[in-house]
Amino acid sequence: MRKGSWSATVGLVLAACLATGTSLAAEVAAPADKQAPGHHTYMLVLSWEPEFCYLHGDGHPECAAGDRATSFGATHPTLHGLWPQWSSACSLSAKDNDPTWKDRVLPPLSPAVQTTLAQVMPGIASGLALHEWQKHGYCSGLPADQYYSLAGGMVKALGDGKAGALLANATGKGVTRKAVCDALAADFGEAARQSAVLGTGKAAFLTQITFTLKAADDGSTALDAAHLAESPADQPGRCDKGNPDETLKLAAFK
Repeated sequence: MRKGSWSATVGLVLAACLATGTSLAAEVAAPADKQAPGHHTYMLVLSWEPEFCYLHGDGHPECAAGDRATSFGATHPTLHGLWPQWSSACSLSAKDNDPTWKDRVLPPLSPAVQTTLAQVMPGIASGLALHEWQKHGYCSGLPADQYYSLAGGMVKALGDGKAGALLANATGKGVTRKAVCDALAADFGEAARQSAVLGTGKAAFLTQITFTLKAADDGSTALDAAHLAESPADQPGRCDKGNPDETLKLAAFK
């Protein structure tokens, strides 16, 4: 989770770098155990921002933003991360607790990717893009711009589909697990029922949605029928598990 992983000060520095296309430090060398792309799966992790801010908002600038109630994240799942699922950890990932990680480089991102992240990843205000790149994205073997273009595009694809509309209309109210899973299957194919996991917290409030995705030979992926992979069967929130009639509550910004 994002709680306590970075400071507001770092977030402001990162936001400035994203806006100007500058990097935070000199390019770092690839770790010795960095793996070649295309031999793994990804976990796409999406957050429900109003619930995140309710639980962890202190110290996160995005949760205090004046326009948060009208933002994309007010009614749509937002990007937490795109995590390569390696058989062994990438060395940068293993150093997440190193206090110097905040000084490691986030390569310049194109204006188009910056614009997408500003919409679908509100956590950039508190350093999430840097954190996710150094812990996960760098280990994917993809350039930063391609990595975030893929991740941001998948968030927008979900938001533009039947599931996105369903969640937006249910914000501040609730929706059954079956309705969400049916919409995901309509958007991305029946394999979504074994790939999508709906995470909930106390009182059945939706906290996150995850998908397991196959990587192509070049390391790319997509949120579609060709790339959906089965999530672990012991995941209680998997679409084909649990009570389909359970009502998931969707927190809303006040």
